[in-house]
Amino acid sequence: MKKNSKHKLASSYAQAMYEAAAAAGAGEQVFADAARLGDALKQDGQIEKMLSSPLWKTEAKKAAVAEIGIRLGLNKVTVNTLETAADNNRLGLLGDILSAFTKIYYAENNIAEVQVKSAMALLPEQDRRLKKSLEKWLNKKVVVKYTIKPEILGGLLIECGSLMVDDSVKGKLDKLELLMKGTK
Repeated sequence: MKKNSKHKLASSYAQAMYEAAAAAGAGEQVFADAARLGDALKQDGQIEKMLSSPLWKTEAKKAAVAEIGIRLGLNKVTVNTLETAADNNRLGLLGDILSAFTKIYYAENNIAEVQVKSAMALLPEQDRRLKKSLEKWLNKKVVVKYTIKPEILGGLLIECGSLMVDDSVKGKLDKLELLMKGTK
């Protein structure tokens, strides 16, 4: 299957999942389910492989999905989406579906996902002030995903969609080096 058609399929399932959750008034719960399920997939990479295996019959996959739903306490909308994906032999797209659902949820709820790279972990007060500043700057609620990158030496590298702010020491040193090379 081509990557583009795979993305379209996953997006279709995610959109249907979002609409069903909104209709049931369970948007936040299904969003939390998607996060828990995504974490489970990351912790055990074999889950998605097993669920997408052609060796398993559809009924066995649906039983596995129902068991996962019980163990993780998933909302009925989430379980129904998983069962529908099992019926259509699309559980191999589960990670993509969850990712697409998260993006739809963020877009529909005016939430921006921001990637922040720093040389070391921020202190709680720094984290709070950064989130407050980002929310004011973007005029949205923010979800910040941190990555520790010691090679940036200090400061922050912030990315949100196509926006990028490089306030890292490494970035400043690189700019200074370019400036010095250009002025010989």
